[in-house]
Amino acid sequence: MSGSKYIGVISSLLVAVCALGVAVSPLSAEEQPVVEAGSESARRLTLAQVLSLTEANNEEWELSELTIRRSQAARREALAGLLPQLSFSAGVTKQAESSVGGNVVRKGVDWSTGLAASVMLFDGARYPTYSRAGALVDVSKAEANWRRHTLLMEAEQSFYVLASAQREVEIAEKTVELRQAYLERAEAMLAADLAIRLDVARARTDLLEAQQLVLEARINVGNASDSLAVLIGSNPKTLLSADLQEFEMRTPPETAETSRLLERADFVAQESAIQASKRGKSAIWWSFLPRLELRANLSQGPTTLFNPEGTAWSTSLAVSWLLYDGGARYARLDIADTEIRERELVMERNLRSASAQLSNALRDWQLTTAALSV
Repeated sequence: MSGSKYIGVISSLLVAVCALGVAVSPLSAEEQPVVEAGSESARRLTLAQVLSLTEANNEEWELSELTIRRSQAARREALAGLLPQLSFSAGVTKQAESSVGGNVVRKGVDWSTGLAASVMLFDGARYPTYSRAGALVDVSKAEANWRRHTLLMEAEQSFYVLASAQREVEIAEKTVELRQAYLERAEAMLAADLAIRLDVARARTDLLEAQQLVLEARINVGNASDSLAVLIGSNPKTLLSADLQEFEMRTPPETAETSRLLERADFVAQESAIQASKRGKSAIWWSFLPRLELRANLSQGPTTLFNPEGTAWSTSLAVSWLLYDGGARYARLDIADTEIRERELVMERNLRSASAQLSNALRDWQLTTAALSV
């Protein structure tokens, strides 16, 4: 099989598998020793090793984890708004002392310590806000899974591109040998007056073209090796070699199961994002209701006429209700409606596009398998 056909085989398989959303399971394997590939030393890797190195060394893996941690921290912050708050204060003030009838009204050196606690008994906007933060955590997890999935698929595709480039070098080198034999045959026939000089010139031209193809094929191997090295976190100066000893042709399904598209991580993330937007809109509606807060304060300071015991405490129940804000909340509702509709339209468009891509990938896969059988 020629190198170009080999590239087509691998690319069709990868596109079909990615469209189906099939997860790639990296296998643990020890690296094989360095072998010689032409005149350069090459680090020989199997597909399982490539996937394992990609997971271990590619920065995208940790970046995905950081995204999840950020969303989880935002959810904890939203939860803190529903819990009681406790604060402590202390201070010293130097001022002019004053007294009335022998009783000190204000100390010259006044100090105080205080402990305050408060709890929001009802704030309608905080509950859907916390629920929205939870939905955003689901979004970040689904997006991280999809990014990792596509990263592994990219690594697998780069591996097969490298293997195909190596095959192109082998084919080009065999072609050079064949063209060399043709040239020698043409020169021998010319010496025996069985050919003309034009035949020798044509054979020499074919040989030069074949040698040029060898150079181009080796350059393609180097480029494919560099691309794969970037994905697995290796030094691009080290030439990589693809080992296809574990290659196994996958059997394509008979029909495209478009109903499974919603199970793909990217569509799971889009659906979670829509739910998060809807909960954010609910938080705006709940903000039209009043808020109820319970506060308690305890203070300790020097004894004075108005504070004979030196200790004072108080409790209060506060109600606040924002009656008019210039229409800002209605504007935020319009923005939320727009955002929700935009996300729904984008998801519908992506689903339709993914369904078409799935059908095309399945047909390419089936055609490639049939071509290999022929």
